[in-house]
Amino acid sequence: MVRYTIRSKTVNITEIKRDMVANGSNWWAKETLLLCGTKVINKVYKGGGGTFFVTSDFTGWERGGGYTIREYNPKLLRINSVGSIGEYNSLQDAQGRAKTLAKR
Repeated sequence: MVRYTIRSKTVNITEIKRDMVANGSNWWAKETLLLCGTKVINKVYKGGGGTFFVTSDFTGWERGGGYTIREYNPKLLRINSVGSIGEYNSLQDAQGRAKTLAKR
């Protein structure tokens, strides 16, 4: 297993993707993102509460889409959804909450 250590206070999507892909994750595969209707917003929030970013997600024809907060776990090299998929109607609300979660 290849593990990279992100040592800086800041982190970006490219570093998260690099670490996960190098360790065999399919989360970032174009096919996976397309199938799930997921688009990654590039801003990452990292702090004492964790590392978070936001995705735009298609949640079905009736609802359309929404924004989801994702948490990156560097120890497990995993991404988990915080709350439900497409929970936020606006990007600003999702990013504001992600920023707050990172500061905890």
